[in-house]
Amino acid sequence: MRNRKRLRSPGDSELRPQRAGALLPHTGSKSGIQAKHAERLRLILSNLDQAEAPEDMDLPGLASHDLKGKSKGVWSVKVSGNWRVTFRFAGGDVELVNYEDYH
Repeated sequence: MRNRKRLRSPGDSELRPQRAGALLPHTGSKSGIQAKHAERLRLILSNLDQAEAPEDMDLPGLASHDLKGKSKGVWSVKVSGNWRVTFRFAGGDVELVNYEDYH
């Protein structure tokens, strides 16, 4: 396993995909996410942590796709309903990870 960071936030603090509040660096809190999405988010972030390219996230049920227009270079995977995790690859690292309602 590599020693470099795989998931980075804009502030460059490490994200912890093994925790329920994975999108919140270092806390493990579910604050800021819908509790019913916690397990799905953990799965998505664990997969992101292992991914080396956007294509590695093309897994059944995730509806992975690249965004267009001003969001070119950003990828999206489905959490549930309108909720998505968006991210960008920088080299072999994932950065700018967001959990968002696209409507």
